[in-house]
Amino acid sequence: MNEIKSSPTPDLRDLFKDCATHWQQRVRDISAVTQDIESAFAAELDPSRRESLARKREALDNAFQTLLENARSPELVIATTGTTSSGKSTLANFLIGDSILPSAVQEMSAGLVKIRHSPHRHTLRIMSTRGATWETGEWDNLDAEEMRRRLEETMDAFREAERTDPSLGALHFEIDWPIRIALMKRHFGLPEETRITILDLPGLKAMNDERNGPVIRENITHALCLVAYNAEETDDKKQRELLNQVVSQVTSMRKTSAVLGRMLFLLNRIDAFSRSDSDPTASLARFKSFVTDQLRCGLKAELPEEADVIEQIDVGTICSLPALLATSAASAWSDKNLQSSLFSKVEAGFKAIFPSEYWDDYPRKLDTLKDDQRRHLIEDTLRYSHAIDFEKRLGKHIAANLPEIALAGPMNDVTERARELLVDLDQLLQAWTLRSENEAADLKQRLSVIEQVLSQEADETISVLRKIEQVQSGPERGKETGFTLGMVLEEIEKRAGSELRLTMPIKDIYEGAFTRPFRELADYTEAVLMGETPVISPLMTAAPALSEFTDSIVALRASPYGRVCYAGGRFNDGAEAQAVEKALQAFAEQLSEIASYVIPLSANWSGDRAVIAFRECASLLLAAIERRGAVALKDELQDFTGLKTIFEGEITFPSFKGRKINLFNEAERWSEVETREEQEILYQRSIRTLFLWRHRIEVTVQKEYQVSGIHVPGLGDLFADFQKSQDFAHCQKDVQEYVLSLVEVFSKNLRTRISKGIDGYRQAIDQSLHEINQKNKADVVEAGNHRSKVRRLLNVSPYVPCWTRNEQDCVRHDI
Repeated sequence: MNEIKSSPTPDLRDLFKDCATHWQQRVRDISAVTQDIESAFAAELDPSRRESLARKREALDNAFQTLLENARSPELVIATTGTTSSGKSTLANFLIGDSILPSAVQEMSAGLVKIRHSPHRHTLRIMSTRGATWETGEWDNLDAEEMRRRLEETMDAFREAERTDPSLGALHFEIDWPIRIALMKRHFGLPEETRITILDLPGLKAMNDERNGPVIRENITHALCLVAYNAEETDDKKQRELLNQVVSQVTSMRKTSAVLGRMLFLLNRIDAFSRSDSDPTASLARFKSFVTDQLRCGLKAELPEEADVIEQIDVGTICSLPALLATSAASAWSDKNLQSSLFSKVEAGFKAIFPSEYWDDYPRKLDTLKDDQRRHLIEDTLRYSHAIDFEKRLGKHIAANLPEIALAGPMNDVTERARELLVDLDQLLQAWTLRSENEAADLKQRLSVIEQVLSQEADETISVLRKIEQVQSGPERGKETGFTLGMVLEEIEKRAGSELRLTMPIKDIYEGAFTRPFRELADYTEAVLMGETPVISPLMTAAPALSEFTDSIVALRASPYGRVCYAGGRFNDGAEAQAVEKALQAFAEQLSEIASYVIPLSANWSGDRAVIAFRECASLLLAAIERRGAVALKDELQDFTGLKTIFEGEITFPSFKGRKINLFNEAERWSEVETREEQEILYQRSIRTLFLWRHRIEVTVQKEYQVSGIHVPGLGDLFADFQKSQDFAHCQKDVQEYVLSLVEVFSKNLRTRISKGIDGYRQAIDQSLHEINQKNKADVVEAGNHRSKVRRLLNVSPYVPCWTRNEQDCVRHDI
């Protein structure tokens, strides 16, 4: 395959070296200071303090080793997913360089396939999972065909077993195999020790189910995701549905704000434009522009707070099957027959992607190709299938994201461990420099002042957040308090010093959790009742009961209810009332079934957006408190250097999980007395017949009847009735309590940081009081010298890695 001419920038090897070198030197400095202090005050350190320092040193060493391992041998995880028939498994096979993953038309309904690069192993492990009826274990020395067969048979067995046992555990495959792109590290600018793993994710329906969803999200948290779109679809309605599938996948997988930026979107199967189009290049360009615009619009509608990232999405193109055939041919250089067979498949299936008359330059029998011709054919296939352009794009994507994926977490951990150890040392030495009880009392008084100032800042911030509690209960919220949720969130943003609409997802959580899913279900129902074919929304794309729900609406339309579906109406007891009740009952059951998927999914999406926004907002609030506190305590904090760092580090917030609900609808019964005019026949005698004969007389009379039946509402009122479900009320309460829990977690964490930081200094001072008279001047001076070193280390500017700043601002850290 053609080499990528220039390594992507920034240079990954230098970035990893820069980070490792910086932290290696910093940990050395901290360890040296710690050892000096422990040696100098070995006799004076009480056992608890000595044990505390030992634990913190060990934690720092462990965190640094983890960082060093990730810097020396980073792991690149590439996850493939995509729309129906998008060729995502073929794309994964192309990256692997071998056809080991099944790529049948039927979607794999469950399971995760993890392929780790191993230069010499060909091993399959089918993990033992709950309820497995298929063979599990490990198989070694498999060829590609055997590997693909075992995977396919197991997936088929799982799908069959799932029909009768929905409690089955998620399928999990692990494969050791030589991965083609792992042999091209130099082309991607990767360090040679980089570990490479490919994940072939299950279909869209598995993204949000309780069995597969957690497995998928756990594995893609630190992965580069390739999202494939089927460019072969030409129907406008189907195209919109496929785009909604992509939107649904992206929204489901986004558990942190960074995940979206690590996604690479691809139009696959672009050979469709070459088969009958007179100008395939122009048509592909137009279609790519259309898909890009639609994708951006769809994602902005779901994630408006990520508009800047979404606007940067640039959809790539590839035809993965001929690319796979070409790479397979390159690997089969010693087997001319196999290579010729692969060339024949390229010609037979993908001749249209090549320039016209391209194949006329080759002999009729491809097995007679010369070596130069074979090489050119491989390179040209990769070029015309857009594989070379794709790999250049992938290289840039890796360079932009791998450092943060591999190092951000370990670097945050080692930063926190270093801070904890240095603060502990500062507390110890600050107390050891005391020479009188008056000095100790003065310091404790100053600590009280600092605690009061910081607590006041914290309380003011928390009080603003707690206003959310007063304005979150339904459409009437805010009337009693005089302010709305929007006003509260604007106040929070102002306090955080942010001009961005960070809190928008918190405001949208109620709309997303309840109003939106019911609106979409109602719109879908109305469209089917009108005989139209609706476009399936992102929320409903993978709903397992969608076809049954649609059938129930069709049956509702065919019933007598179809005549009154907008305004509603009454039906007397009898055949029509029974038919309406039966149709409504079936509709309510199917609506409950699909709502039990759509409503929790929408609530989870909204909850995920809210927690990401709250996490980012919390970081800004902490920084704002730190800034205001530093200004107010400019002089006081000089003697308590560790307190400057108590607001560093992120807060961990819980995720939201929506619950299933059961909806109901009972037609309203009515009963009344009805007066009817009826004709009666009377027979009377008259004088005219001398009362010898009776005359037949017809008269009108009024009679009263007790009648009953059902009253059914129109479609709008019908959905309003469904929302009266007690389960629905519980869901509303769940969301309200969740938002409050975010505020509570922030408040508790904030107060804990302040009290823990202050108490650490207080305890150190209290522990030193009984030793004050025993200290000599030399010990105090030595402690002061050591403390100066600790304070210098605490005051070092935070390390900003090169991947978070402009390249010209990067500072090299050489050993």
